[in-house]
Amino acid sequence: ANDVATTLRLPKNDPPAAARRMVESSPRPWDVGDMGGGRYFTYVAAFGAFTDVSYETSQQSKQALGHLAYLLEGMNRLPHLPHYAARVEFDGRVEEGDFIFGGVTNSTSVAGLVKLDQDLVSLDDGLFEVSLVRFPENLADMNKLMGEAAARNYNGEMFSIRRASTVTFTFAEPVPFTRDGEPGGSHVSITIRNRRAALRLLC
Repeated sequence: ANDVATTLRLPKNDPPAAARRMVESSPRPWDVGDMGGGRYFTYVAAFGAFTDVSYETSQQSKQALGHLAYLLEGMNRLPHLPHYAARVEFDGRVEEGDFIFGGVTNSTSVAGLVKLDQDLVSLDDGLFEVSLVRFPENLADMNKLMGEAAARNYNGEMFSIRRASTVTFTFAEPVPFTRDGEPGGSHVSITIRNRRAALRLLC
């Protein structure tokens, strides 16, 4: 589930080819996420469904099963999806609701499960993609959510993606976040800012 390599279209199973790509390339800028308190992320900060799969899946399973390990662990969570009442403020707009997932990303791939179109994501534009998935209260909501996701309807009633340079999440109780696949702390309120072109990568 090497999301960075997927986003950069680097060969994942051919190290010499990846090395050649690096030494023959020119530096390119990459935005970085700033969660405050000296905490940064390269491509994702998120809460809710499946966000802890990557670091709660055992290393032994990852090595033996690869990407399948993430899928199996994720499927195991389906009957127990968490959901959180949240207020989300981004660049002057506000959304409130009960969400099973919220993600702030600068990537076309998250955990190998979420795939965004290359033309939707720019790695150095100073903007995040903010994904919000509302809690499906009944079967009709679940069908609507699945339909919007399958159709890549990024402005749906249950599933939406907005673009913003600054995002603030406010919750009624502490909510755990993941940061690039590792624990990102629990927060009642957190503001995430885009640090435009903070890194330069050879890829």
